[in-house]
Amino acid sequence: MSIPNLTAKNSTTNLINVNHNFPKYFIQTQSWSNFWQEANGNGHQVHTIEVDGQLEPILIYEYPWELGQNFWYLPRLFLPPHLNKTEAQNYLQSVLEKIIIAVTTSKPIFLKIEIDDIMATVLELDSVEKLNNFFQDKLVLKTEKKNKTIQYLQTITLDLQVIQNIIIPSQNDLQNLSIFYENSSIFWKTTNENIRRYTKKSLTQNWIISTEKTEENFAAFYKIYNQTKDRQNFAIQNLDYLKTLFQKDFSRVIILYDENKNPQAVWFGIISEKTLTYLYGGNTQVSFEKQGQYLLHLVAVKMAVSEGLIFYDLGGYNPALGFGKFKENYKGIVRTFVGPIDIIFEYPKYKFINFLIAIIKVFLEKK
Repeated sequence: MSIPNLTAKNSTTNLINVNHNFPKYFIQTQSWSNFWQEANGNGHQVHTIEVDGQLEPILIYEYPWELGQNFWYLPRLFLPPHLNKTEAQNYLQSVLEKIIIAVTTSKPIFLKIEIDDIMATVLELDSVEKLNNFFQDKLVLKTEKKNKTIQYLQTITLDLQVIQNIIIPSQNDLQNLSIFYENSSIFWKTTNENIRRYTKKSLTQNWIISTEKTEENFAAFYKIYNQTKDRQNFAIQNLDYLKTLFQKDFSRVIILYDENKNPQAVWFGIISEKTLTYLYGGNTQVSFEKQGQYLLHLVAVKMAVSEGLIFYDLGGYNPALGFGKFKENYKGIVRTFVGPIDIIFEYPKYKFINFLIAIIKVFLEKK
């Protein structure tokens, strides 16, 4: 398959204004990909695509698929800094040329791809329809838009740069957290009034806060996370996966215990370049009654600033769900990752396997 040279008409050397300086997303970091491959085992591989020796490599995740086949997943494709639209188009062309060379060895049936919000802004591809048309019209690729996602496609990120130089107490007891809250008031004033009210109220509830990565804290996390999963009916990663991640030096944990040392609220996240990201969590009814979820995020903000991180990513965001409104109240930056698009390398196999999957799904729903 050949890709035509991209030369945009009426191109300009002026840079598109992108009003943020986010680093590449954590799933495009070597530390995360190393963990992912270790935690998933057979059938899962990570492929590194070198576009230019001076640029950061792109990571592609290989998953097993039906009938002994596999597919590739390229999440959050990011741009090198300071590219204009024409340069960004040429960069994307180079990425896809390298991928097409690489697929000759692993022979994936298709590549599922998303682009991050910075690339979407520079290329003016702010919807999945525009991205799909771009691949088809500009790059002459066989593609399909897909509703099934592997990662969330929106998140809310808090910019903490305004409180990078404040005095930060070292301890996480309620008295020192109250001092931190007052010292960082310039940030909290940017949030919704309810966030401020309930965060302050959470500081009066006799919580015991622990951020130590101990066996006791992992057990507490897994217990409350499981209970939350059962109550809200969502899927979670298995115990071994979570335990492996917990043991990595880039993961972080926050546990809220009540005065009787019973866990009531849990938070689990990771650090990457400039960013603390919230991944998993849960609450009991006791926590909801005592504003535990607000205290968790106060501790997380303190954790991020203490480690010199300027962004706090609140994790997956869906405005249609209840937790979406809660995250909106922090008034952060809503980031949208455009996709996914399936770029198809083996079209007959792709259509046949998807047809079988659809038939089996209908059969199972009728049982």
